[in-house]
Amino acid sequence: MENGQLTWITNFIWGIADDVLRDLYVRGKYRDVILPMTVIRRLDAVLEPTKQAVLDMKASLDKAGIVHQDAALRQAAGQAFYNTSLFTLRDLKARASRQQLEADFRAYLDGFYFHAVFEATKGLAQRIRDLSGVEADGATLIDQVFAVDRPLLAFNALQTETERSEHKGFAALLKGCFAAIRNPLAHEPKILWEGEDDAADYLSLISLLHRKLDECVRTPFGRNS
Repeated sequence: MENGQLTWITNFIWGIADDVLRDLYVRGKYRDVILPMTVIRRLDAVLEPTKQAVLDMKASLDKAGIVHQDAALRQAAGQAFYNTSLFTLRDLKARASRQQLEADFRAYLDGFYFHAVFEATKGLAQRIRDLSGVEADGATLIDQVFAVDRPLLAFNALQTETERSEHKGFAALLKGCFAAIRNPLAHEPKILWEGEDDAADYLSLISLLHRKLDECVRTPFGRNS
C-alpha cells in the first residue's frame, strides 16, 4: 500500500472517531475504541462471505451431537478462525435500542474470543522469534532469548538489581502466557473453553507484552548470534 493511500485511510478512521467519540472520550482515549473496532470490522469483512455456511455447519454439527466442531467450522469459514454468532456488524446497525445493541454486540464478540486470544498468544511467540532469530518455542524460547546471564534481547539495561528483577519478571510473564493461556487453548476444543470472561484481560496482558517487546534492545550476545 502506498503512503498516500495509508494516510487517507488513517485520516478517514480518525475522522469517524472525532465525529462519533467526541464528548464521550478524551481524544487520547480514542484509540481504546477505534483501534479494536477497526480490527473487528476487518475480521467481520473477511468472514462475511462464508457467514451462512458457518451457521449452517454449526446447526448440522449441533444436531448430530458433535462436540469437536473447530476443524469443520474453520473449513466452512475458509479461514483459520470463524464466528458462530448469528450477527454481523452490518446486522447490528439496525438495532432499535441501546440495550438490545449491547446484548447482541456482546454475543457477537463472544464468537471471536477463543480464536482472538489463541492467535494473539501464537503471534507473541512468533514476534520473539522474529526479533531474536531463535527458532524455538514456549519456555525454551524464553530461556534462550531472555537468559539473564547471556540475553539475546533485554527489557532494560540490566545494570541494577531492580532492572534484572524486572527483566526476569517479564520473561516469567511470557512463559506464563504460553503455559496458562496458549497451551490450554491448543489442547482443548472451543466448546469446552470458559475463558470469555477473562478474554479481555488476556488480550490486555498480551498487548502489554507486545509493548515491552517494542522496547527491547538487542544485546551484544544477540547481535553476535
